[in-house]
Amino acid sequence: MTEADPRYGENLPEKIQKAIDDSDAFIVLLTKQASTSPSVNQEIGFAKKAGRKIIPMVEEGVDVGVLLQGYEVLRFNLENVQEAIKKVTDYIAKVFPKKEDDTLIKITCGVLVVMLGIIFLYALTGQKK
Repeated sequence: MTEADPRYGENLPEKIQKAIDDSDAFIVLLTKQASTSPSVNQEIGFAKKAGRKIIPMVEEGVDVGVLLQGYEVLRFNLENVQEAIKKVTDYIAKVFPKKEDDTLIKITCGVLVVMLGIIFLYALTGQKK
């Protein structure tokens, strides 16, 4: 988010909360490393408080934790991440069909591309250990 929309000097948690407030849905990518991140849990809390549709993408082997209990999740691993991204993109197009343009789908695809990059970096980091 900071690279796509730089606003130097702004409070990052407030910026994230505003982006969640302005969105129709919140896609959370829960990886082994992200599952214990206070920031990720805070963002899930922001989305719940804002009443946003939460779409959890959870890496296989990761516990969803308290904040996502009861949510239907899309499980993924590094071998099927592209398939998982397509499923989420198709789902969003189905759930939010009344958009006059493809803005939400474009944003979602952009977010998913960033997430794919994070997953790739995570995989590289994991291989070095």
